Amino acid sequence: MSVHYTLLNDPNSQTDYEYGLWSHHFLGVKGQGATYFFPTTRGVVEQRYAEGEAIEEWYRDVARGWAAFVADNGVGLAASVDYKYLNCFYMWAGKGGLTPTFEWRYNRLPINAGDAFETDVKLIPLEGLPRVDGVLGEVVGAIEIEPTATPAETKIAVRLQCPDPEAWYGVDIRVRELPDGEWKIINQPANIGEAWAVGPSMWYHFAPGAWVVNCVVKTEEGVLGEFERPVTIGDAKLAYRLEPLEERVGDSGEAEGSQYAGHELSTEVETPHFKWAKPYYKGKVKALVLCDDRYSREVIELWQRLEMDFEYVKFYTTLNKEWLYHGDRSILTLQAAQRRLTEKLQQDYDVIVLSGLKWDHHFTPELRQTIAEKVKAGTGLVYIEPDGTTEADDLEGVCGVSDGDKRTLSSWSTWEPAAEHYITSGLPWETLPRTRRMPMQQHPQGEVLARLPEQGDQPLIVAGALGDGRVVTLTYDTLTHVPSYRGYAALTPATGGMQP
Repeated sequence: MSVHYTLLNDPNSQTDYEYGLWSHHFLGVKGQGATYFFPTTRGVVEQRYAEGEAIEEWYRDVARGWAAFVADNGVGLAASVDYKYLNCFYMWAGKGGLTPTFEWRYNRLPINAGDAFETDVKLIPLEGLPRVDGVLGEVVGAIEIEPTATPAETKIAVRLQCPDPEAWYGVDIRVRELPDGEWKIINQPANIGEAWAVGPSMWYHFAPGAWVVNCVVKTEEGVLGEFERPVTIGDAKLAYRLEPLEERVGDSGEAEGSQYAGHELSTEVETPHFKWAKPYYKGKVKALVLCDDRYSREVIELWQRLEMDFEYVKFYTTLNKEWLYHGDRSILTLQAAQRRLTEKLQQDYDVIVLSGLKWDHHFTPELRQTIAEKVKAGTGLVYIEPDGTTEADDLEGVCGVSDGDKRTLSSWSTWEPAAEHYITSGLPWETLPRTRRMPMQQHPQGEVLARLPEQGDQPLIVAGALGDGRVVTLTYDTLTHVPSYRGYAALTPATGGMQP
């Protein structure tokens, strides 16, 4: 099936636009697991999906204009799109869903008044192919590689699904050793007809190393195209790249969103508040404050109450990898946020405040090391709902080890002081909201200043130290959703929903 799209910018608009089409589908077989195939510069990536699981994957380094899936019962579908316009492939599924999405997005393209953007999409049903390694027009190909007990002796099976099995198709199977070996045809010239549309199968003796198996498909008019798959023999390390066939056009909106100007949080709007320490007798506190961008106003609320000179970087506390919809448009991905944070951490701070961010997801190993070293050297740390620490982390002692998968949305508790301390003195405990807790496999180490009495006296506020830096860990739940999504974290605890 072929679909032709025409997006017309009516001449009467008298306005030039940039537009990036996003094609959104759900695709799969109810009750079946499936494997999805995406051609990237790293090779064809296989993404396994089991019904009911949560998943989100972006494929930006696309090298070909197709994607496909094959369900466990052998049926599937391939989609072929215009590579020159293609931005990325994407798939998402919520926990408990029947199938994931099957999506592709085009680059932003200029469409002037009176002009149109036109493109074609081919949808090709599949049956009997174990995988997909290439889509050439309406021909879909697979390369099966089956090593034996003798590593050098490998079975290669090429399978093709052709639109007209009575038409003439030829195939040459070639191999070359990486990185720069010469191509060698390893099959006898062959025609693919209705009798053997599954293609040739043969044994080939590879020397130990990294190799590429490549299939050139021909018609009576000439070469239709080629597809390939890398293979390693023995203990060789694979250094492989699938080169794109052409340059892509349009605005790809790369990770940093470099075409957009960054923006800082504004302090112009003032809300009613009581000033806690503004002015502060020690002067301005130099702080790095990170929470979910959708609650970044709370950073300003803190600034209103405390004499503070703050730095901020847009982060989302969900596990999403792309952040498009609001906030700093120069930060569109987690990787872009990490790069910006790396720049911010070149400065010195009196205190770093982290709220709801997952230590082993939102921060790279280099960022984790930098933050820990700053704390050891004397920078204060306030970590609200620490998550993602392990026994191998520097923060494991002072922040504990969470058990986020067991976090519930229905366990609410009052707050109760546990020790006399300047942090807790003077707080109106009876008016503080009931809150959920962050389950911990290992509680934070240090002086327990407050507890959650209805949750087994779990520590709520713990004051500790890491090197020369003081650390305050707050275990109340500031996230808004179930553990698989995590949701959005402010500086203050989550108090919405039904409370007993």
